[in-house]
Amino acid sequence: METECTEDSILRITTENITLKQQVHQLTDGNQKLDDRLKAARSNVRFHERRIAELEVQLLDSTDRS
Repeated sequence: METECTEDSILRITTENITLKQQVHQLTDGNQKLDDRLKAARSNVRFHERRIAELEVQLLDSTDRS
């Protein structure tokens, strides 16, 4: 099946292609930003978990001395 491509259809497809490439770029950037935020949040959780563990040890030490 052969279809003749008109200038209008070529222009429409080219425009859609450019639009889709821009959307891919925006989504990729957004994904990277979310990934960075997730990594930072995980790092914060690890820091706070270590800090809680340290405080628990201090609390147990002070209780044992009493």
